[in-house]
Amino acid sequence: MLFAGLELEENPSKKNAERYFGFKTNDNAAMPEVISLPIGSPAFENGLAIGDLIIGVDGQKADKNYDMQINPKENHKTGFLISRGNRIKTIEMMPASKKYFSTWKVKHISKKNAEQEQFFNQWTNNLRAHHSQNSL
Repeated sequence: MLFAGLELEENPSKKNAERYFGFKTNDNAAMPEVISLPIGSPAFENGLAIGDLIIGVDGQKADKNYDMQINPKENHKTGFLISRGNRIKTIEMMPASKKYFSTWKVKHISKKNAEQEQFFNQWTNNLRAHHSQNSL
């Protein structure tokens, strides 16, 4: 994308569970329920599963605001007390250096060279022309 004078900007998730441990919970549930976890994330590798309920974090009861209880410090294991079916267990995991659940934004490079500027202008003009033809 550099040839077009564009770059990708990563916007990491603001939620500690998502960003550092790689699991997403249902924000609308009374108790946090795991709804997504990518293969290879600390959550996946340590045995967290979709449908698990997070009932505690580091010895404190979890509620809708459990994410604020998570300590993402490097070399600090966080203990998640989970309920799975009729079983309760603790899963400990270290935060990852890789970020999970990021969003990405395409943005202009502030200092483009002439070739990058020319390519970008031709590209956007082609997009506008294509869009105008499809709007008719």
